[in-house]
Amino acid sequence: MSRLRIELSPHETRRKNARAGLRVPLLGLAALILFIGTLVLYAPVRSFDFVNLDDPDYVANNPRVQAGPTPESLRWAFTRVHSSNWHPLTWISHMLDCAWFGLDPGRHHMVNVVWHSLSAALLFGWLTHLTGRPGLAWLVAALWAWHPLRVESVAWVSERKDVLSLAFGLGCLWAYTSAVRTRSGNGSGRARFWVRMVLAWLSLALGLMAKPMLVTLPCVLLLLDYWPLQRTPALIHPDPRTPAARGAPQSWSRLVIEKIPFFLLSATSSVITLRAQSVSGATVPLEVLPLSTRLAQAFVSYATYLEKTLFPIHLAPFYPYEPRSWGDPIVWQSVGLLLLLTLAAALWRRRSPWLAVGWLWFLGTLVPVIGLVQVGEQAMADRYTYLPHIGLIWAAVWWAASAVAGIPILRAPALLAAAGLIGAGALLTRGQLPHWRNTAALAEQTLRVTPKNYLALTQLANVRLEQGRLEEARRLCEEALAVRPRYAEAYNTLGNVHLRRRDWQRAREAFEEAIRCNPTYPDAWHGLAVAASEQGQWETAIHAAARAVELWPLHTAAWFTLARAHHQAGHLEEARTAYQRVLELKPGSPAALQGLGAVLALQGDLEGACRAYEQALAGQTREGQTHTPDIHLRLGVLRFRLGQPERAEPHLRQVLESEPDQPLAHAYLGHLELARGHKDRAAEHYRRALPQMPDDVELLNNLAWILATHTNAAVRDGPLAVKLGERAAQLTQERVPVILGTLAAAYAEAGRFTDAIAAAEKAIARATELGQTQLVERNRELLRLYRSGQPVRE
Repeated sequence: MSRLRIELSPHETRRKNARAGLRVPLLGLAALILFIGTLVLYAPVRSFDFVNLDDPDYVANNPRVQAGPTPESLRWAFTRVHSSNWHPLTWISHMLDCAWFGLDPGRHHMVNVVWHSLSAALLFGWLTHLTGRPGLAWLVAALWAWHPLRVESVAWVSERKDVLSLAFGLGCLWAYTSAVRTRSGNGSGRARFWVRMVLAWLSLALGLMAKPMLVTLPCVLLLLDYWPLQRTPALIHPDPRTPAARGAPQSWSRLVIEKIPFFLLSATSSVITLRAQSVSGATVPLEVLPLSTRLAQAFVSYATYLEKTLFPIHLAPFYPYEPRSWGDPIVWQSVGLLLLLTLAAALWRRRSPWLAVGWLWFLGTLVPVIGLVQVGEQAMADRYTYLPHIGLIWAAVWWAASAVAGIPILRAPALLAAAGLIGAGALLTRGQLPHWRNTAALAEQTLRVTPKNYLALTQLANVRLEQGRLEEARRLCEEALAVRPRYAEAYNTLGNVHLRRRDWQRAREAFEEAIRCNPTYPDAWHGLAVAASEQGQWETAIHAAARAVELWPLHTAAWFTLARAHHQAGHLEEARTAYQRVLELKPGSPAALQGLGAVLALQGDLEGACRAYEQALAGQTREGQTHTPDIHLRLGVLRFRLGQPERAEPHLRQVLESEPDQPLAHAYLGHLELARGHKDRAAEHYRRALPQMPDDVELLNNLAWILATHTNAAVRDGPLAVKLGERAAQLTQERVPVILGTLAAAYAEAGRFTDAIAAAEKAIARATELGQTQLVERNRELLRLYRSGQPVRE
């Protein structure tokens, strides 16, 4: 049978081409409006801070992320499980932020907004490509992007994984749709099909490396095969405006086989995620939470997500888990609601296939986070709707459009209703955003929504602790513990309150209780190490800090506490290793460099110690800390001991500029002036140091010598020289020949020549015992002076 061909006139052809040419710019403009509108809506996050919910682990206190995408950081991102997840692409995204913006929280927030805005535009473009209905596609994208349930995913820096994974997930959906739409029997068509399928597979792989929430996406592809791609024989095309895929319908088995590579990706990601969460202790075992309880809660959670979709108020970042039993009426009400909606979608699947596809999209993509595998302590979370809501909103919009399509009088009211829904969503989103501006605002909002929220009480306690409102912080911790008696985080915060009060014993008891509640809680182990350190119990501190870094190898503060404890315990090599570990995680840390310098000095590596102190000084200068007398003092002392007086002097004088009475700086400047032969200057420095260093043997000896032998009578002071010389001799048990020689000179200056002769003879005898021949000869010369009744003059 010959095919009827309808030829278009040249005029009609031009009009068709003109419409097609105009369509692309209009679609681009619509996508741009959606992108910019989303940016503007979320613009307030530019002034938001990090919050104390995961943000420290992901960015603020994560040295690997803060280092940027270095080879070591990239290796860590791909080979380590952190925060109970393996998502290397998310880590790399945060690393790039730190490399570009440092720790400016506003810019980190804006990157989330850009990704979310991009996903909104991608969703519009993909739905337009998929269905050929750009107006409805724009409405779906706007309702999804501007819904208040999106705020948690966008305004929370740690949820970069949400916005990142969905962008790649939409890329997968678009590549897959393009592949099946362009498939044909010829060679070039098959080649295009497989190239685009590979792109879809790669996009899914990248999305899973951002967040494993996409593990259900292969099932979404099968839903799209049913409608609107119509690759199965079960559906009669209900809407001629929705383009179907090319080629004859295929069986479900062939469609599933086609997606085996996608299912393998999802299975691999699921195994990695389950193992990561199990090893980190994030999963709740069945013995604690039985499967029947989980199923009951899952039905309630599904119904609650529907409720919050329609009435997005009273939102919070954490909804405490409330175990449900099958005797609770709300469980059966939720079951009835879900069954009714599922039955309606099934009955109308041929007439309105979008209902079945959207509803199953919503149900299926929530499965990984609905609580059948319970991870963490939340019953549900707003962020979990980020992917599932697309299917739900898509189904609702298409259902409303089909209902209005046959009744022209309802079209104008429907447009007004759609605009009203978009505007209401945007207004509610703007109202929800300020709650995420900082930890205090978020905790206070959470307590308004759920007054007995133990996590929010503890977070607010942490804020009050940082503000120095210790009594209020203690009270909030006790309120949290009244709600949940074995909440480790509350005990940990209570321990920090006691640390601030310098009540070491009560702090230690609180940290020990936190550890009993959660033996794998690194912060509690670190708190115990700090409390034990303050009590001088170095071995206990070493054990606790070592356990903290074992549980969290990136815990920089715990590594520093471990280094300090080893240092104080005299374990110099272990201390050196721990300080170096701190510097690997936080290069240029002034505190770690100072500690390392002190250890190297004790080990005799004075030059290495100087280099460490100089790096610490440079680091503090970069941080704007100009008051650094301690480092200058150590550098001055070490450079003098290395025989580098010219390099020592500036540091010592720098100390005296900020601390004019610093005794050690005066003592070493005295040594330096004495070495130069400026004895009167040396004496002045020694006199300034002496009141605070009354038992420093070198200082006593040098000042006594100057006071006994100076050529200037105004400088000499025989009685004081005797007093100082006798004190130095007493401290050294009269066994150091140099000090005995100084004492002899002091006696001679005071006119006590008999005592001078006796002291000189004692110095000669002791020097002879020690084999110090030059000192023997020098004291014999001085002895002749004393026997002739003459003091020493230099």
